[in-house]
Amino acid sequence: MIYFILTLPLKMMFYPLKYSFKFLKFLIDIFKELFPKNYYLEQLDNMSGLQFEQASKNILTNNGFYDVKVTKGSGDFGVDILAKNRHKKYAIQCKNYSGNVGVSAIQEAFSGCRHYSCDVPVVFTNSYFTKQAIELAESIGVELWDRNTLKKMCKKRRTRTSSYNINKKNISNEQLTVADAKDILNKIDYYNNLISNEKSLYKTVECQMKIYELCKQLEKFDKATNGEIGLSTSPDQVLFLIKSYIKDYVNEFETKTLYINNDIQEIEEFKKLSLELTSIKNTFPILKEYVTKFIKRLNLYSDNLNN
Repeated sequence: MIYFILTLPLKMMFYPLKYSFKFLKFLIDIFKELFPKNYYLEQLDNMSGLQFEQASKNILTNNGFYDVKVTKGSGDFGVDILAKNRHKKYAIQCKNYSGNVGVSAIQEAFSGCRHYSCDVPVVFTNSYFTKQAIELAESIGVELWDRNTLKKMCKKRRTRTSSYNINKKNISNEQLTVADAKDILNKIDYYNNLISNEKSLYKTVECQMKIYELCKQLEKFDKATNGEIGLSTSPDQVLFLIKSYIKDYVNEFETKTLYINNDIQEIEEFKKLSLELTSIKNTFPILKEYVTKFIKRLNLYSDNLNN
């Protein structure tokens, strides 16, 4: 009884404070709901391709687009998102890149737009575009939404990080489901099929780099789920295959032209190969040092050709 009497003044003092804090927290939660946080570009940069597509879908919705749908991973014909705005249908290819986006993305968006009978082809990226990509887009009417556009779109009030359950320290590779993993495997098959019919070195390497990124996602998922999908190819193996392919391609070119001098066709082939290697170097930083060696080698080869 004495203890109760002695502590009563303290309880009377702290109980109002306790409920005041609860009420303040309630007000803060309401404020967050009404004025949610914007996406940070750094978070978008750290997303996987699938996460970036889902984020882009929500960003578009909050910028006045409607009927926004993410296409199936396999056989999407170069279009990741279909959306409508002001009575126009948009075919959007999403590119979550660390380097600049090249011409193949423009071509894919253009052809995909036709396939889905849309009005406006778009390439949407967290990065920027190569000079060749910009020139091609202008000539065939593809809209380019680069990092600056993305930044403006992220400022829309309703676009928020909480909607996507993003953990800034550990982007949700562990949150992938088995269905997501199977979808990624379908995408890998899709890009492998593209490679089998592709003659361009740049486009082939681009497809292989997409497979590399997809394998990175699957590797983390597989580790987190104790081998749920039994991943047979590691990202390092894919990277090794890409480098081997570039090396073999250059060697084959040199072997073919070894006994031909000052041939116009040969010089044109050289220029084409040199341009593709330069595009690879600029688009994929992870290959920059490796590809630079071949560019130097080809330049020496070119000097010998002209002498």
